Amino acid sequence: MAFYKSIISQITLYKYRYFVGYSAVVALLLTVLLVDINSIPNGISEPEMASAVTSMHLDPNLSLAWIVNAPHHLLQQLSINLLGLSRASLVAPSLFFGILTIILFNMTIRRWFSRSISIISTIITSTTASFMILARGGTPDIMLAFWTVLFIFAGVSFLVNHERGFRWKILIVLAGVGLLYTPYGIYTLLACLLGGLVHPHVRSRLKRVKPVRLATLIGLGLISLIPLVIYALQQPSSLVLLTGLDQLPQSIDQLRTHLATIVGLYLDFTNSRVVDTFLTPVFNIASLALMLFGLFRLIQKHHTARSYVMLTWLATTGLVLILISQSPHIALMPAMFLLAFGIKALIEEWYTLFPRNPYARFAGLLPLGVLLVGISTSNLMHYFNSFRYMSTPAYSASLSAVKQSVKLEGNRAVTVVTSEATKPFYEILKTNYPQLTVTSTLPPQITQPTLVLPNIASSYPDKSPSRVFVTWNQENNVVLRVYRP
Repeated sequence: MAFYKSIISQITLYKYRYFVGYSAVVALLLTVLLVDINSIPNGISEPEMASAVTSMHLDPNLSLAWIVNAPHHLLQQLSINLLGLSRASLVAPSLFFGILTIILFNMTIRRWFSRSISIISTIITSTTASFMILARGGTPDIMLAFWTVLFIFAGVSFLVNHERGFRWKILIVLAGVGLLYTPYGIYTLLACLLGGLVHPHVRSRLKRVKPVRLATLIGLGLISLIPLVIYALQQPSSLVLLTGLDQLPQSIDQLRTHLATIVGLYLDFTNSRVVDTFLTPVFNIASLALMLFGLFRLIQKHHTARSYVMLTWLATTGLVLILISQSPHIALMPAMFLLAFGIKALIEEWYTLFPRNPYARFAGLLPLGVLLVGISTSNLMHYFNSFRYMSTPAYSASLSAVKQSVKLEGNRAVTVVTSEATKPFYEILKTNYPQLTVTSTLPPQITQPTLVLPNIASSYPDKSPSRVFVTWNQENNVVLRVYRP
């Protein structure tokens, strides 16, 4: 019998299962984040343009708006200065924080459950369309997921590791401050703190913190919040930006609109489409079923500290989605943690059917593997096919066309005509192309090569463009018109 077990172990690579699993995770993550990074999505959205403008104006004497999501803006400025203005330079910070988020998520699930659960959960999370949109996007929206996972990882490490706990306390404070600097992060922070402090084990661990260290942590947190306090005093509306309270429904009709948006984004599995910069449905039906299974198990075992935190976090996220913002990036991380609970519950239920039969347990991995591959493949196809073949009016492919046209003109002076809203974004190009003039007013006469973006309502009716740049989209496919004297 031992001989046959050894043969089976060698054939199935059982001894190397974790090495194979983590290798698959790394390969999949790099593929998901880097494949067609310059062409999917095809263009730059207005929020990405606004992020780039903020990143290139980090002067505290002019404005402190950049302190919101400051780490992302600092890296984005560095990326643009090194690589020039392009889609790759815009998304580089999000790729960096996306990889860190996945690593921290994997480490958290591994400490909560096991390595096998962490591998499966990480694969599904890294292929989820919402995560790919955040990690492959040029906005700082990925920061909410990053600070959230860092906060939970530090909290779990603090509870699990009784030695060298002070460094985890410092990390908890820094991650909590990071959440306060992130839009909607305060709700995640309050939910996790409330859920943790209610549990007696967490309270007992906090009571053991020495007064000197507690004072040090409080001082570190207060010092870290000084820029945010100054910004709030200068611009009180910044607090509205961070909390989203301006989006609260003012009537029953607005509340119904919020609920209809939630149904359309999260529960409409019959209509896959691109809505602004998001994809619907946000989660596929198999993932949602696992989340419901995980929720049922959380309620079953509500006495644990992680159940306290998760249930409070889920309730808070639900209220935020209903009352404030339906953005998928708010629901991403609580949904992925809930999915991990569902995966663990599913495996546990299978193992209870065959408590002493290792072959039956191994056989149970086959349908689980099929489910994992099915969910991941479905997620990848949903993301890449949607952004490749569906109309994406929120994204403009004009930047690459403008750069190509300017390069073709050599050192000649070139005028770019764009809308007033996007003018600051295209002015960033003047760093690498000093011969460029950016304006929001159409010149009456063409005295030099003039590049007219489609967001300009008027054009030259009596003159045909010498070159027209288009995309493969059926609607709004013209991205640039070039006029020459």
